[in-house]
Formats: sequence, C-alpha cells, structure tokens
Amino acid sequence: MAAERPREETLDVLYDISQLLQTGLDRETLAVLVGLTESGVNPEALAAVIKELRRETAALRADEAGITPRDAVISAAARLGAEEAAFPSANVRSMVDQAQQPHVRTLQ
Repeated sequence: MAAERPREETLDVLYDISQLLQTGLDRETLAVLVGLTESGVNPEALAAVIKELRRETAALRADEAGITPRDAVISAAARLGAEEAAFPSANVRSMVDQAQQPHVRTLQ
C-alpha cells in the first residue's frame, strides 16, 4: 500500500503536466500508458498509436458530419491555435496536406 501512494502522486503530477500541455489524455489513459512503458513498450510507438487513433477518429467523425478530412483538420487546427503558438515546430500545413491524401487503410 505504501508503494501505491508514490505511484498515485506520480500519476497526479503526470496528469497535471498533461493538462498543461493540452494532450487530451485522461488519468486512466495516462495510467495505462505509464504501465505499458514500464513493461517495456516503446513510448514513441505508443505516441504513434495514439496519433493514428486520433486521426482515425477525426476521419470517422468527419464522414459522419459530411465534411471533408481537409476541413476537419483545418477546424481542429483552428481549435488548437494555442498549441501551435506554444509549439511552433508543429506544421499545420503538413497536417492539411496529409488530410488531402486519400484515406487508405492497410492491414499488416
């Protein structure tokens, strides 16, 4: 039980940082990601999976709403304008260009 307390405190700090960085990750997701990382899963691979899931979710929502993926990305980029200011290396233009490419899903 004593070991559980520092873990909870660590997750609280990670969640606070996550909120400040506007990652959109909740406490439960962060706990799962930390557990996977502690089990040896590559954090960069986890980040890539999360990004792909978000792209897929945005594409599905765009389909349901009847808007083009390009418009969905532009709308999301507008909402995330603060993130663009905080992280100038983010390239919204490449996001828009990528959204214009045909959405092809391959199974490997």
